[in-house]
Amino acid sequence: MDDALPRVSALMPVFNGERFVEEAIASALEQDYPADRLEVVVVDDGSTDDTPAILDRVARSAAGRVRVMRQENGGNTAAVARAAAAAGGDLLALLDADDAWPRGKTRRQIELLAARPEVGLVYGDMRVIDEHGDVIQESWLEGETPPAGRCAARL
Repeated sequence: MDDALPRVSALMPVFNGERFVEEAIASALEQDYPADRLEVVVVDDGSTDDTPAILDRVARSAAGRVRVMRQENGGNTAAVARAAAAAGGDLLALLDADDAWPRGKTRRQIELLAARPEVGLVYGDMRVIDEHGDVIQESWLEGETPPAGRCAARL
């Protein structure tokens, strides 16, 4: 264990995410970052599919690294806020239930924060894939429909 490294809490809101939620959680747990320094905090926002059963199974097999909370459907913002309130990490990272983090994401972001102490927010681009894992847009930030209201400068 390296106590000098910050603890990271991946915050995951999920609603009816049975198709991808297990892969998303695995992508966080499989980061090249010390396992004892990274947790996944999942808020099931009233799922009516098999998401709760999948989350229970994953949490049981993750040796305390995945915490699951449930609430009535209140929307993405409410679920993220609840996960953040329960997080034990020094740093928070958002992980959507249909995303998969590249293996070195956490380590690279921590290295950047350590090298640039004036930085308080780190974000990156993402590759958009379909349900089969095929790339349909290499860069979300430069794609046909870029995100609206880029607010990083204001943050």
